[in-house]
Amino acid sequence: EAFSFFTKTGFTIDSSYVGLRGKFSEKVVSDMSDTLIGLFAKGLADEIFIAYTHFSPNLRHKPVVEKFLDIAYQDKGQRYYILEPGKEVLLDSDFDGSFKYEWPKNIHNIIVVPLTSKVKTHPSQDTGYKQPLTARVIGMLVAINRLDKPDFDSTDAKLFTSVASECAVFVENNRLFGDLKELFIGSLKALTRSIDAKDRYTRGHSERVGFISKWIAEHLAEDEGLDQEQIQKIYLAGLLHDIGKIGIDEKLLCKVGRLTAKEKNRLRMHPSIGANILSGIRQMRDIIPGVLNHHERVDGKGYPAGIKGDQIPLMGKIVGLADCFDAMTSERVYRDTMSVDKAIAEIENRLGTQFDEKIATVFLKSDILHLWDLMQEGAVKTYGSDDFTQYGSAAVGTLIT
Repeated sequence: EAFSFFTKTGFTIDSSYVGLRGKFSEKVVSDMSDTLIGLFAKGLADEIFIAYTHFSPNLRHKPVVEKFLDIAYQDKGQRYYILEPGKEVLLDSDFDGSFKYEWPKNIHNIIVVPLTSKVKTHPSQDTGYKQPLTARVIGMLVAINRLDKPDFDSTDAKLFTSVASECAVFVENNRLFGDLKELFIGSLKALTRSIDAKDRYTRGHSERVGFISKWIAEHLAEDEGLDQEQIQKIYLAGLLHDIGKIGIDEKLLCKVGRLTAKEKNRLRMHPSIGANILSGIRQMRDIIPGVLNHHERVDGKGYPAGIKGDQIPLMGKIVGLADCFDAMTSERVYRDTMSVDKAIAEIENRLGTQFDEKIATVFLKSDILHLWDLMQEGAVKTYGSDDFTQYGSAAVGTLIT
């Protein structure tokens, strides 16, 4: 609704911002939208917009953005610029006869306020005094052609500086939250790698299962009505499906040869152990069905509960299929690697017994060879940088402590 409002009122916001809806949290979008709408409602200028220095501006705004950056960074190779008192705002106008800088012809007066991320200063080695405060320019708030008076003045400068500071806080907080999301997914991958590393035959298995699970979920999305958040949860369930192996003796996981009945029963506890671990994390409870049920079968011959058919949650069916496909196409202590074609044939043979017929058919009709190529090219290792805003520090802290 906020972006629709901008269009209807003539308010412009840089195209790079519009393209970032998936990168900025909804709260940042909402907060900044409210702030900018309030500013525009004052009827201060013909045009007001925000641009971000790390994304290409739209063509109409590009000359203004590039000119300001040339002014802000006297040395184009410089990473930071000096914030000097009274010089945080750029004001320029042809009201007194000529511009100080060259601007596009449609501009008669302009105010540009940088959105900055401040950098900590350190005492100079020579004097012991702190260096001037430096800042990284992350964007700029621009207003063009003041209404109701011939030029922008110091009062306008104070107002725009206040608004720019508020917007910069929103953006910086979102960046910090982005760091938290990276910590979250990085912690999960480190955790699953430590589990997989117990057995040389399963290294990388959990990340591949997460990758394949999301592939299947994306191909099922339209038929099953899965939204992006649900697909992300299925990915996480695939990534963490074997977390319960933390509670299984390493000697048992790496045993060569036939397992005893007692050992099989112990190994088959890992889905329940994993579900129990995740149940203590409120933000992770939605992925428990995938972890708990990934070894169930539609014919009821799976474990731990032996449920069948529609009793098995969709997430469990997807992760179970992804788990089996990766296991088939990977070397195991008890057998050699299957070819992709042979694995496909095995899945076809188990339709309606081990695998849900609808889900497995969708997977078989997808471009599995392309999926395989992506996995061989290392796409799995860089995967998982999507939006995990519904999790957060509590989930991270619990998993890594």
